[in-house]
Amino acid sequence: MSSVLKFLFVFLCCMVVSAVLWQHFVVNNIYYCIWSNVIIDFFFPDRWYHGANSGDMMKPGWSMSKLLSLWYSIIAVSVLVSAVFTLSGNRHDRTVDKGNK
Repeated sequence: MSSVLKFLFVFLCCMVVSAVLWQHFVVNNIYYCIWSNVIIDFFFPDRWYHGANSGDMMKPGWSMSKLLSLWYSIIAVSVLVSAVFTLSGNRHDRTVDKGNK
């Protein structure tokens, strides 16, 4: 399997896990949106919070910029995990190839 495919597969897995965790820990705990959609909220950061006038609520001490910072951190960790798995897998593949020669 190519490195790109390995990276994309691990990244996709990270995104699915992140979406489930976001729904479990962030939605309705840090913010509440009346138009919230289960699981897919994670993938649409511009639709998380529309303001108190629309019936949405944000936990005190949180803001849209803090939510975005949390979201960007999760994306960065997902990219890092994907890169580490891809690079460690490639190193293992090269070691196995050298042993077969």
